[in-house]
Amino acid sequence: MRISLSVVIVLLVAVSSSAAQNIYVGPEIGVIGIGASAEVDFGSFSASAEAGMVPVNSVRYEQSGTEYLLDTQTFSGLLLANFKPGGGSFAIGAGLYFGGLNGDGEAQDVGLGYAVGGNLYSASEVGEMQVELEFGGVAPAVMLGVRGSGFNFGLGVAFTGQPEYRMMATGPIRNDPQFLDDVEIELEDVVDVFDKIPVMPLLRIGWQFGVASLN
Repeated sequence: MRISLSVVIVLLVAVSSSAAQNIYVGPEIGVIGIGASAEVDFGSFSASAEAGMVPVNSVRYEQSGTEYLLDTQTFSGLLLANFKPGGGSFAIGAGLYFGGLNGDGEAQDVGLGYAVGGNLYSASEVGEMQVELEFGGVAPAVMLGVRGSGFNFGLGVAFTGQPEYRMMATGPIRNDPQFLDDVEIELEDVVDVFDKIPVMPLLRIGWQFGVASLN
């Protein structure tokens, strides 16, 4: 989901009241990529938004002897309500994470064919081995760190759940029961790898500048 930072800033300003004290914006880098942040500060509370893009065009990995290449589209964002004890810079935030990793591509023929679920299939049988990956979406998130004017830092997690992974063939064997069973075995191996990470870790490092003071 693409979130325009300028639109988010307008929304944050619109919902702010006369109690708002400052508005900050600035660049940042982190797990959600290279991007920017915006914050409306109310003293002991603030509302913040972050958006970032990971400059990765493709992801390559190997599973059971077959090499996969996924073309990726990666854009993420965070919307958080933050509590600042005593009105300081330390913030405890909770809100929503948007985005994640979406990819689609095809398995690469390693020369002998495709190794799927422990069995080897020829390229003429399989045709193209197409793969899709979705990891993320809209998920609750929490973050602790430093917010406000100057240096910013945050560490948290997004509860994204398990990724969705699909694999399909275009060749004559695509509906064969044994081949479909092997595809399920292959998928289980991939999901087992992702299951080792129950949540998506979040990290942000940036710098914010005051653009308005509403005192």
